[in-house]
Amino acid sequence: MITADGRAIGPAVSRFTPLRVASLARAALGACALAHALFIGVAAADDALPERSAIYRSTDAGRTWAPVGSGMPAGTQVSWVEPWWGGRLVVATDDQGLWIGDPARRVWAREEGLPARKITVLHVAGDDLFVGLHEQGIFARLSEGGGWIPFNDDLADLRVRAILRMPAAILVATDTGIFMRTPGRQEWKRVLSAGQMVTLDRIDANTIVSGGVRGAAISRDGGKSWHWIHRAGAAHNTAILDSSIVLMNISGDVFRSDDVGRTWRKLRYAPRAGSYVYDMVAVGKTWMASNNYGVHVSEDRGEHWRLVFPNERSVFIDLAVVDGVVYAGAREWKERRARSR
Repeated sequence: MITADGRAIGPAVSRFTPLRVASLARAALGACALAHALFIGVAAADDALPERSAIYRSTDAGRTWAPVGSGMPAGTQVSWVEPWWGGRLVVATDDQGLWIGDPARRVWAREEGLPARKITVLHVAGDDLFVGLHEQGIFARLSEGGGWIPFNDDLADLRVRAILRMPAAILVATDTGIFMRTPGRQEWKRVLSAGQMVTLDRIDANTIVSGGVRGAAISRDGGKSWHWIHRAGAAHNTAILDSSIVLMNISGDVFRSDDVGRTWRKLRYAPRAGSYVYDMVAVGKTWMASNNYGVHVSEDRGEHWRLVFPNERSVFIDLAVVDGVVYAGAREWKERRARSR
């Protein structure tokens, strides 16, 4: 969802406008707060986080978390976390720009040269970095040197929600569909007109899945053509876990496909009242998901879940895995909720 001030919450960043029904994408936190206020019951468990931080690290599959974001401004609202080379992380934020750092040493530096706009998407492709800026399209910092450059050319929709660089093309998901740009041609071609699309996940060399306000679509030819594979609700985030496609809907429903979108199984987890899953990753054989109640894990590909880290004061909006270590980008929630059991 896109908030009034331009923040895309939901893909990584939910990632929708009031329709993303989209990045993570990630629905407006204010709307979720209203929904939570309608539930009554037993008070939630105490916050287990040792201190406030923009980035946390877990070495035990989500059971405990340590702050590693020291050096970033207090109250930083993280949108995206992506691994980079040398054990570093790239962190995109709502209000503090882009940061690159070594979480093991807790050393962070802010990237210079980007316009002072909210970052709506972050994509790391090898040594190259791509970001989407609120209503300003795509900017890239390429490995051959130089600073940040606009990558828009004739892109018809600058409200970019997801970016994916393929070997033979760059794809972007926007509020009006998906566009493609091929090497050597400084022009964008619309390849899917579908309203707001907010994720792009690569399954193999030619197969890509995208989630959005109308559901999920797939391309089997490197992004040139698309067809729908799931229409049961708006997908605000997608993930590829152990060769399965996972859809995270804005309704809170989660679906898994083990046959590249031909059939789907609905996954059940709790608690979930008034919430939805922000992100999901695999750590070995363990699947991990974050929602407004904390961190859940499953040892059987999502068939059964346990809430292993209750946390209702912060939102782990995006998750990244590096050599078995999980990093979480956090946003302040500042709310205690009660819920029926």
